[in-house]
Amino acid sequence: MRTLFALIFALLLSLRCLAQLDNSAITNQKIDDKIQALKKDKIDTILCYYIYCNGRPPRLMLKDSCIAYDIKYLVWCDRSRIFMERFDECKFYQVQLFYQNPFYLPLSRYKRLSTEKILPREYRALVGNKMQLFGEAIDHTCSGMFDFYLGNQFLHKELDLTDLDRLLDDDKHVNRNYIHNRKSIIESIREQMEQMVSLYNKKIDGK
Repeated sequence: MRTLFALIFALLLSLRCLAQLDNSAITNQKIDDKIQALKKDKIDTILCYYIYCNGRPPRLMLKDSCIAYDIKYLVWCDRSRIFMERFDECKFYQVQLFYQNPFYLPLSRYKRLSTEKILPREYRALVGNKMQLFGEAIDHTCSGMFDFYLGNQFLHKELDLTDLDRLLDDDKHVNRNYIHNRKSIIESIREQMEQMVSLYNKKIDGK
């Protein structure tokens, strides 16, 4: 009987995972179609921004309803005007005009942006009579994901949010790379994008 229950659970889990993959494919296809349409209109300054979490639990799938999990935002510059649009697996959203320009840093400091490194969490502790460095393992993390399309150049950047937000570990050791990461170009872009995302969602919600 236990074997039967285990098989049924495994089957349900596999079906749920397939549904998750299908939902991701829907969002990605919407994004790809939009990028191709923009490029066809000679628009070549584009940023795709989203948050990806690993180790996340299986998603709740309800019959005859849709819960958005794979949410991505596309920003582009058209004739010096900035536009944003949200994409997910559930529905389509309106394009919104913005006055913030998230492309200033990527364009003006592209070389540094393309080469800068976000350093992993690193702590120092006194072990015996010596100060030693050690890292930290976390089973669930979320990362800011950035796909830059800047003319003929494409740049993908990932930013582990734990490396930004975790100043102290559980034993109050200080992350020696915290300040470096907070001052990075990609973190400045992330902060601006988060402000734009918040404003965008307020606009489409009518708030």
